[in-house]
This record gives sequence, structure tokens and C-alpha cells, in this order.
Amino acid sequence: MEPGEWQAEALLSLQEVRHIHHVAMTPVWTVDPHPHATDLEGPGNFRRHEIARSPAG
Repeated sequence: MEPGEWQAEALLSLQEVRHIHHVAMTPVWTVDPHPHATDLEGPGNFRRHEIARSPAG
């Protein structure tokens, strides 16, 4: 999407949010994918594994 294509009245669809996430995160995921993620959890998809609590809480 280009900046001029945004419309203040329109909500983003789930498909648009997933597409934006895919475009933004694929370069990072290619270099360093999450170690606990399955093949179904790549950019543009929903997480399916539990999030581990950090040692700091």
C-alpha cells in the first residue's frame, strides 16, 4: 500500500493486516526464524505455540 491509498474511515481487514505483517517480517524471519515456531507460524500467520516467560519475569 502506498501512503495515498489510506482512508481514515475504512478499517483494515484481517487480510490486509496479515499481508503487512508478511511483508514487514519476512526479511527478518528468513535470517532468524523463531526457534519454537512451526511451519504454520511464519510471517502473516498466527502464533500457535505458547510464549515462554522471560527469566526477568
